[in-house]
Amino acid sequence: MGTANGSTEQEAAVRHDAVLSDALVERIAERLYLKLKGSLEVKQRLLEIEDAAYYLGLSAYALRHKAGVEIPVVRLDARLRFDRRDLDRYIDQAKRDA
Repeated sequence: MGTANGSTEQEAAVRHDAVLSDALVERIAERLYLKLKGSLEVKQRLLEIEDAAYYLGLSAYALRHKAGVEIPVVRLDARLRFDRRDLDRYIDQAKRDA
């Protein structure tokens, strides 16, 4: 009887360890998902003026004055949009000119 009882305790310990392992894996997976979530989201290629200004570190007012002159614009639905690639080129150009 001693071995049967010991075996039952051992099986219970193994089940307990498996539950803890599953919980640990779930927690790690959740934390990894939260860390990667931002990079997994689809980023819009065209930005509205407020978002483009934020991206460049400018005010919306300053960006409006550069729009179509120093920075190309896309007009959709009578609104100005800025291509993220054009904004990146503008930043790269500013580095070379500085």
